[in-house]
Amino acid sequence: MQRLRRIAALGSGLLVAGLLLPVTSAHSATVAIAPRIIGGVPSSASENPWQGLLVINDRALCGGSLIASTWILTAAHCVNGADASGVRAWAGISAMSERSEANRLPVSRVIVHPQYDSKNFVNDLALVELSAPWTPGPGLASIGLPVAQDPATWPAAGTPAIVSGWGYLGSKGPAATVLQQANVHVLSAPDGSCGSYGSSFRNVSHVCAGEATGGIDTCQGDSGGPLVVDVDGRRVLAGVTSVGNDCALANYPGIYTRVTSFLPWIRDAAGIPLAAPAPPEAVTAVAVAGGRVVVSWTASEIGTFVVTSEPEGLTCETTDATCAVEGLQPGSTYSFTVTAENVVGTSTSIPTEPVTAVAGTATVGKTVKQATVFKWAGVPVRSSSTMKSLTPLRCKGLGKGIVIKQAGICRVSVQTGKSRGVAVIGAAA
Repeated sequence: MQRLRRIAALGSGLLVAGLLLPVTSAHSATVAIAPRIIGGVPSSASENPWQGLLVINDRALCGGSLIASTWILTAAHCVNGADASGVRAWAGISAMSERSEANRLPVSRVIVHPQYDSKNFVNDLALVELSAPWTPGPGLASIGLPVAQDPATWPAAGTPAIVSGWGYLGSKGPAATVLQQANVHVLSAPDGSCGSYGSSFRNVSHVCAGEATGGIDTCQGDSGGPLVVDVDGRRVLAGVTSVGNDCALANYPGIYTRVTSFLPWIRDAAGIPLAAPAPPEAVTAVAVAGGRVVVSWTASEIGTFVVTSEPEGLTCETTDATCAVEGLQPGSTYSFTVTAENVVGTSTSIPTEPVTAVAGTATVGKTVKQATVFKWAGVPVRSSSTMKSLTPLRCKGLGKGIVIKQAGICRVSVQTGKSRGVAVIGAAA
């Protein structure tokens, strides 16, 4: 490769995809140049919610991809030798002017691939760790990793792909102020060659993408950004913008780091799973007071869990192994499933045994006061109020209360004037 293009070294012929910027204050949140993709169109964070922006030592501009709530995947040549304190990160922005200290992502660590070769740009991959997770939204989401794809065949030659970033419009500019994206194609199979690069293209480490005739490409400022492929409606990260001979030249497409070749390293370095979680097991549901049901389970790994009721579809979400679903109708019967989620996919448990939601709970042998029974029924109590057990084998009226006789569901009809209701009580042994 004669002119590796993705970080622009001022005063030299070596070009790679990061852009060197005029020096600003060490604490400044502004960068003087905002480059873009060649042959692309203006885009937005909502179209590319995984797109990250990195500014290194207030000089070099690169892209990145959100692959988990606290991890950005980028190119090694962007951050090689940089300390975490010198790397500033943003995501969820469309225009460079949207950057501020308030929406900056806090960087805590930089991990460069240990076999990164700055001469041949193999293993050109790095991870940027954040000290706090970002919050998912319309313009913030992680990109899927190619964990289900066969690295021997994917991505195939001819596969459509999308590149995005704030790189130059041409090798010498001009600059743009909003995120750009462009449609390109993968130009060689995993065991093929790339344009006129010859042996400089290492197919184990690289993906060849662009247009054979040139005109559409990544350029300075785009380093570390995503090469994205659609897989059955799901966007998957196929490559990380790395190097190339100038920009958008015929027979010299862009070269991207092949993500499938580095999944084990990503897993080991960042602790990101490469498979969907196993379904939660031993799922139990217990009704508690207030129309709530506490659902508990066991899981083989830590992740996010969503409990869903059937019917009504009420949910709760947690990272623990127990969660209380609220807003259930006392007296109605529900079953529950638990769905485990990670960055790869989801899996769902079998439904629980049916459980009846209750307004209150009591133990066998105890007497529930009249005022409490009426409160659970949602009916005011007066001196003229009446109540009657609808389940006399489990509970019966006794003076100004209800005595619990057996474990199970106790139903008590109450009335005050024209106001009527039913208290549903969960009786435990």
